[in-house]
Parts: sequence; structure tokens; C-alpha cells
Amino acid sequence: MHCLVISERQEDLEFVSRLNTLNGFSLHSNLTFSEMRTFLFNHPRTIVFLNGDNQEHSESIAQVLSDTIPASRVFVITDKQLNSYPHLFRYATFGHHLYRRYEDPATTVYLKLM
Repeated sequence: MHCLVISERQEDLEFVSRLNTLNGFSLHSNLTFSEMRTFLFNHPRTIVFLNGDNQEHSESIAQVLSDTIPASRVFVITDKQLNSYPHLFRYATFGHHLYRRYEDPATTVYLKLM
């Protein structure tokens, strides 16, 4: 199984890396749009973690995600409540919302969601 992190935030990458180590998933990050599209097309069961705080970034990625992977496999991560991010509702890109709170028991809970 594969996991893709689409975030410029180090704490996101570190947290998802811990989840992947415990699950035995392969971690991928820092892909270009073209690489991301190809990767997701070739690995449709990939779980994606997307930073939803950055409006421009998340909107530009939304089309790639909606064209290549089911929303049920996409987790959007934010600092605030979901209703604080109206840009995320413009696209049916994600099926799960996670608050960016990584202290325990977050690892145990998020492992069950994956």
C-alpha cells in the first residue's frame, strides 16, 4: 500500500511517516503535478494526506486528485475547523478531515482510519 503526503509542513510529513512505519506503507512526497497524476493513476489505492490550509495549493491539486483517486482515500489536514476553509468545498476531492493535532492518542486513532 502507498501513502502520499501533499504538504509543505514538516510536522505533517513526520506524522504520516510514523503512521506509515507502523502500517508498513510506502511513503511518497514532494511529487510534481505530473508525477503525482502518474503515480496515482498507477496506484489507485494510495491514501493521500493533503494540507488544506494553503488555498492556492489545495485548489490546484484538487483536479488532479478528483481525476485519479476516490475521495474516500483522501484526508485533508487543517489547523482549524473545516468550516473555516470554504475553498475546500468547491471540489469533491476529500472524504476525511483531520485536525492537525498529532499528540497521542492521534497515532492510534489515525491508524484505525487508514
